[in-house]
Amino acid sequence: MQTSTHHILLLLPPDSKQFNTTSITFHWVKGHVGLKGNERADCLAKIAASYFTAPAYGAIPIYRGKQILEVYCIKLWNTTYIHSVNAHHTKLFIPTIFHRLSLPLWPKFILTQFLTNHISFGSCLHKMNKTISPTYSCPEMAVKTAHHLMTECSLFSSERPTVLQTLPPLLVVKYYINTVGITSFLRNIFHTLQEQLQNNVLTKLLTTFSKAILYISFNLCSTSVNSPWYACC
Repeated sequence: MQTSTHHILLLLPPDSKQFNTTSITFHWVKGHVGLKGNERADCLAKIAASYFTAPAYGAIPIYRGKQILEVYCIKLWNTTYIHSVNAHHTKLFIPTIFHRLSLPLWPKFILTQFLTNHISFGSCLHKMNKTISPTYSCPEMAVKTAHHLMTECSLFSSERPTVLQTLPPLLVVKYYINTVGITSFLRNIFHTLQEQLQNNVLTKLLTTFSKAILYISFNLCSTSVNSPWYACC
């Protein structure tokens, strides 16, 4: 075999026995020769390459421009989301925007509360200075988050669907969040929390009212010993 420095020939094993008795000749063949459409495309490409002008963005079809803009916005949205210090709880269920867009999910009020850990949960109320402690009155004494109530809290263990204990939150949201069992379970937890909040509010109102009555009685008694309130004191 004749010695050559061509890159294709250099890939061949020089000590191969089959090349010792075989004559191989390499010829360069121009691609697509004789295809008028390809030759026309090559000609136009060479002409366009010779122009030193800016790309004609106005020639892009509107639908293609919308596709490019949508992809760009989603990537920007995803980058902002995953690097944000907020939405820590939501990221347990929806780690990326791409995951969210793949979900057959239409959020409802109760489901939104659980996915965002808002309003009825002790951790959120404590952050808003509405409660003294963020912990829940359960044996675990854990911070009262939606994730704890859904997957760990022993007070709801008898009602908890199995998938909430065996699967990661993101898979639960993707495949099971709209099932009857989980929907009913979340509704029961939410109503329990609402009842507890109402009882707490009522207790605070009664406490405030009692303090107000004592304060008024004390002031009436202290104004004069001749006051009819004095005998009551």
